[in-house]
Amino acid sequence: MIPWQDYADAARRLVGATFRHAGRIPSSGLDCVGVPYAAAVAAGLELGETPLYSPQPTEQDLLEGLSEFCDKAEDTTTAHIWQVPFLGGARHVVVPLENVDRGTLCVHAWSPRNRVMRGVWRRQAVQGWNIRGIAWRA
Repeated sequence: MIPWQDYADAARRLVGATFRHAGRIPSSGLDCVGVPYAAAVAAGLELGETPLYSPQPTEQDLLEGLSEFCDKAEDTTTAHIWQVPFLGGARHVVVPLENVDRGTLCVHAWSPRNRVMRGVWRRQAVQGWNIRGIAWRA
């Protein structure tokens, strides 16, 4: 079992990587699912490929991609990934790191900025996900 802190540190190191739709390799770009995927791999997990999806993925596409390496969490406060509202559905994910003033510090890929960035998420998560093989958040 990989410690959560190793995964969180790996996610922090992805900040600044380029955005690329369906990207899973930091040197060539990451999308929102690619950030937790690449962080888990960098922390030492061996993960298989995730399904391909269109440039405008549906919520179902996101669920199918996440279910390849994650399980739904019963409690978002200990989840490795948050599925969050975006464009009329829960079609975006962020990696929650720590609670800060007025929200939760997260790492996520953001296409309008064309990069992986750190930011404070102020909305409630729709669903939490835990990556198989990574210990729960404390």
